[in-house]
Amino acid sequence: MKMKKRYKVIITTMLMLLTLLFAGLSAQAATPKWKKVYKNFLQRNEDTYEYYFVLNIDGKGTPELIVSDDLCWSYRVYTIVGNKIKYAGRVENQGMGSRARYNKVRKGICGSWAGAGCTESFFYTMSKNRLRTKGYLLYDNNHGKRIRYKVNYKACSAKTMKKYLNYYFKEKNIREYRCKINSWSNRKKSFG
Repeated sequence: MKMKKRYKVIITTMLMLLTLLFAGLSAQAATPKWKKVYKNFLQRNEDTYEYYFVLNIDGKGTPELIVSDDLCWSYRVYTIVGNKIKYAGRVENQGMGSRARYNKVRKGICGSWAGAGCTESFFYTMSKNRLRTKGYLLYDNNHGKRIRYKVNYKACSAKTMKKYLNYYFKEKNIREYRCKINSWSNRKKSFG
């Protein structure tokens, strides 16, 4: 009777160890589906998108793929919906080159556009698989004639503008990402 119990304990223990071993191996070997999808997308569009990086903008679920051509005046953002890649929106990026700025506290990407005495700043977040413009700021000095400020397309004071700049673009909350060149070796490092 004691021998039967011992064998039962040994066999049960061995089965549990084997189960844990195989579960660990299969979890280790499995690559997340989004990595394969993004890698294939970048490979197919190697001539179109020179730069890319991966960033989980809202901090939930699957990270987004952010791509740009050689000029980097804007970024296209893609996400995964049902194991398929989906276009989520565009980030204005003039003047940043192959870099992107991310507000880690507010969980959004900072964008900008400038020219002829005017600077526009954009703050983008992700919501329901779409990139949304959460904040829009405009500084226009009208070639030195009259300074105008706008927040979310409404005229405002310099004080209000400063408050929103501090909220969305506070330097200590910003992390800068350098984009990777869309090459075989970088895709291999990023996605396996």
